[in-house]
Amino acid sequence: MLGVNLASGEVSVHALPLRRPAAASKGAVKSIVQAVWRRPGVLAITGVQRTPSGHLLPLGLWLTDTRSWRSRLVDAGATGMALAGTTVLAFQPFFDQLAAGTSAIGLRGYSLSGSIRFRAFAGKPITVVRAQCRYAYAAGLGPVGTPVVDLSRGSVEPPDPEAASISPLELLAGTGR
Repeated sequence: MLGVNLASGEVSVHALPLRRPAAASKGAVKSIVQAVWRRPGVLAITGVQRTPSGHLLPLGLWLTDTRSWRSRLVDAGATGMALAGTTVLAFQPFFDQLAAGTSAIGLRGYSLSGSIRFRAFAGKPITVVRAQCRYAYAAGLGPVGTPVVDLSRGSVEPPDPEAASISPLELLAGTGR
């Protein structure tokens, strides 16, 4: 069960206390929840939950109307999100730690009402996404450059071959130049 304190912005997963499995000693060691409030009255929540066996399971991408407190699951496979204006981008950080049999969702864009706007990189493990203006930059496809998604059209631009050496960390933080 997810809990959100709107005054402090604190998000938590409420679960029964379980013994910590040995497999939890590397990677994500506990449940991780990401929540973003977006006007007008939409709370987006996603993340992963660690199972007693030590695997991570997607919490999915949930959109909650904060006026009525009605929630709906819009993407069961999502474990991370980024916001780009009125588009919620769903992807899968920690893909390599997800339970066996979990399918890669690529990158998906949703409106704040939960309607699908686009799907890109189907079946590929996109692990980092950065949105800027009308573009999203994705990582997780290997050494093929950094693919760019035009969010207004939902189309994928060819990757820049000179950007093939950009790491996911540089994608998030910049090159420092």
